[in-house]
Amino acid sequence: MKSILLSIAIFLSAGLFAQEEPQNLIPNPSFETDDGKVKKLGYAGKSLEAWTTATKTRVDLFTPGGIIPDVQTPNNAMGKANAKDGDNYIGIKVYDYNAKGGRAYLTAELVDHLEKGKRYCLSYSISLADVSKYATNNFGVHFSKRNIYEEVDVLLKDDVIIPSSNIIQKNMKTWTNVCVPFTAKGFEKHITLGNFHKSSKIATETMKKPKGIAQAQLPMGYYYIDNMSLLKISNDSDCNCAEEKLVEGPKIIYSKQEILPEGSPISKVVVSSSVYFYSLKSDLVVASNKELDRLATALAAKPDVKITIEGHSDSTEETRLKQEDDYVNLSEQRAEEVKSYLIAKGIDEGRLIVTSKKASQPTSKMKTPISLAKNRRVVFKTN
Repeated sequence: MKSILLSIAIFLSAGLFAQEEPQNLIPNPSFETDDGKVKKLGYAGKSLEAWTTATKTRVDLFTPGGIIPDVQTPNNAMGKANAKDGDNYIGIKVYDYNAKGGRAYLTAELVDHLEKGKRYCLSYSISLADVSKYATNNFGVHFSKRNIYEEVDVLLKDDVIIPSSNIIQKNMKTWTNVCVPFTAKGFEKHITLGNFHKSSKIATETMKKPKGIAQAQLPMGYYYIDNMSLLKISNDSDCNCAEEKLVEGPKIIYSKQEILPEGSPISKVVVSSSVYFYSLKSDLVVASNKELDRLATALAAKPDVKITIEGHSDSTEETRLKQEDDYVNLSEQRAEEVKSYLIAKGIDEGRLIVTSKKASQPTSKMKTPISLAKNRRVVFKTN
């Protein structure tokens, strides 16, 4: 008899159901790179996978593996910021008070072209760099059918996607999540980031340098960008950043139970078991007891079998921990909670090995509530 996979999503807020996950059309959305030679500012157009500069002014890439402090994270030449997603982020000059050095623009080819008349959700995270003397509005995205490169200081475009509020982005302490719904003209295949407006059309505000920043302020508007997403949507309500602003994360837990034929081998029971958690929590929920009891019974019948208990978290949880300088290993705590439960059921501690993967091995790479819930988990392997 073939095993039957039952997937049940349990929600504490009404009206939310699992849906097919849309594809993120942004290539390399968190600006990762395998190039270990990031050794100076202006390196994004040289070593960054999928992305390149759209004008002669270079874009900066910040990475923990940078050869010099200027391009490292979290501390670098422009201030201090932990990555919003992944390890890296870019830095881009969008305004120059003296109009001497030009602005920077970054461009990439989309995973697929946009469909005419379809609604899309563009989202990204933005943070004003600590050394930036000016905060500005008008940071935006331009979509085009062909690749863009121009030998200019300022790239001017009329059809730019910007938030409807278009406020001056002044947040230096953390990342601000921006979500913009729009309708595609059709067959756009390239995306370009930057400020495409004339200086006379840009609103600015002079900023005070944060305490503890040794670098001098620079007469520019300079922003860190990370965590980009471009998804096709059915309703504009699907395009919002509200869930990322919740203190305790979305009140959702995912549950998956695989019903196995009687007499299934212990290896099958182990790998088919899984436990899920609420956002930012390591406590076991009652729904996990049945799954763990089945595993404990199978282990008790095979006393020579050892297992690895593997803890995972979702990317927003890891971001939260980093941004608040709280380095508690949430995924390890989850695995330890499961280990304690199995020990209480009579399984010898020496048979249980705990390991932590944090958010490095997601089941789903999307940022929808159900996708994040799938990643908050503990899974098992035989040794």
